[in-house]
Amino acid sequence: MVFNLGDVKYIDSAGLGMLLNAVSKIKNAGGILAICTLPEQVRKLLKTTKVESVFNIMADEASAIEFLKTK
Repeated sequence: MVFNLGDVKYIDSAGLGMLLNAVSKIKNAGGILAICTLPEQVRKLLKTTKVESVFNIMADEASAIEFLKTK
């Protein structure tokens, strides 16, 4: 599954919790989540909270789709 976050202007702890919950549920179902097109604010939040390694972060949607095809 690909989450394109390009239009996300702001994310708070509830939004971060939703992303973490989604990656966990998708993984438990045997899938893979890739997130892409991260605005700088979202990228900083993931880094600050030390959860960026939980996600497969891709530059754009095409890269995310190609990544998933290889898994």
